[in-house]
Amino acid sequence: MRLNEDCDSLLIEEGGTIAVAGDPDKGVVANGDNITIIVDGTIETNTSDGDGIEVFGDNATVTNNGLIDLDGFVATGIITEGADATVTNNGMIIAQFDGIRSTGSNIAVVNNGLIRSTDFLSDGIDVRGANASVTNGIDGVIVTEDSSSQGLEATGDFASAVNHGTVVPEDRDSEAILIEGFQAEAHNTGRITTQGSDSEGILVRGEQSSATNSGSVMTTGTSAHAVRLGGSDVQFTNTGLLSATGETAFAISGSGDDQSVTLGVGSQIIGDIDLGGGDDTLIIEAGNASTVMTVLGVETIETGGDVAVLRVPVDAAVSDDGVVHTIDVTGPAVINEVS
Repeated sequence: MRLNEDCDSLLIEEGGTIAVAGDPDKGVVANGDNITIIVDGTIETNTSDGDGIEVFGDNATVTNNGLIDLDGFVATGIITEGADATVTNNGMIIAQFDGIRSTGSNIAVVNNGLIRSTDFLSDGIDVRGANASVTNGIDGVIVTEDSSSQGLEATGDFASAVNHGTVVPEDRDSEAILIEGFQAEAHNTGRITTQGSDSEGILVRGEQSSATNSGSVMTTGTSAHAVRLGGSDVQFTNTGLLSATGETAFAISGSGDDQSVTLGVGSQIIGDIDLGGGDDTLIIEAGNASTVMTVLGVETIETGGDVAVLRVPVDAAVSDDGVVHTIDVTGPAVINEVS
């Protein structure tokens, strides 16, 4: 372990280990601005609240290339509090609580390794603050084992969450990606799989927020939606696979606010679409989108390309919550109304 002469940079070398079995119960704690911590070795704790790394101050840089293994209740792998922090995991983090939690404006967290959270109410990565961003890289894997947990969570105005890798929430009431805040953004190009009831692959909250999927989002539990939209003027674009096969589950589920959904080239939809109340729009841009869909709670449907075949239940047409007011066909289309 090396500490530089200014006491603002710490290196835990390969083969080096910090092991904590009692008080003080933290692996590394640093206070001050411009702190740099690099882990090439191992940090281990087995005490309650035994966080691996804690940094308090602006402009922190934390990089894990080794192993952070925590076996204590509410123990978090890496915590930063302060603006402009940069946190990167290239190694492995196993924690009962959050893998990484970073709070402050303009923070950026990237995972290229493995993060596994093992207890309930525990996130893989949780970032909070204006312009906060979290990215799971193409080789990144995030697994949450217990209920009410999120793989990637980004909260704050203009916050963003991006998945290029694999995110797997294994229990109920959990989300692979959750964003919340004004003009927050979520993007999935990778693989998302949820395995519990009342879960979502992507959950969007916040006025004028947006999300895109060009990868795959698959949910299997009861009331487990591939995508759930909440907040006014939310936009979602899909060019990948959305699959929701559980009972009372939707491929895309909306709320009482106004939402716009676009199914672009490459869209595959397994499951129904229900955008709920509000003035909602469904835009089908390409004929190679799924050939048969059940659509509820949509006020405007726009179709283009070669062909679109929709099922719009008759009972939806007589309710304020499901009537289709406008069908704008810019290419050959078939609209089936069935009871």
